[in-house]
Amino acid sequence: MKGAIVLALFAILATACCYTDREIRIKLNELCEKHGDGYLVPDVADCTKFYECVGNDGTHFQLSCPSGLVYNSNTYACDYPENTQCSTILEDLQ
Repeated sequence: MKGAIVLALFAILATACCYTDREIRIKLNELCEKHGDGYLVPDVADCTKFYECVGNDGTHFQLSCPSGLVYNSNTYACDYPENTQCSTILEDLQ
């Protein structure tokens, strides 16, 4: 279920090119308020980054994967690029 939610979020944020930074922050705040502490959200503009929700008040922090790794929304962890679909999804959006 959590994977489906992340994919739905990814689809929503995939149109990030059309939203302002403020609108994206508002959406992240809403998701963090809804899902709470520890919820992870991929950064659709940069496969090497993701957001972690802290608490239940909408607070979130951007985190980066170590060099050479990208965020894998299926495993909720940083992983090798060949194990993810991030670059393929971003190419499809362009």
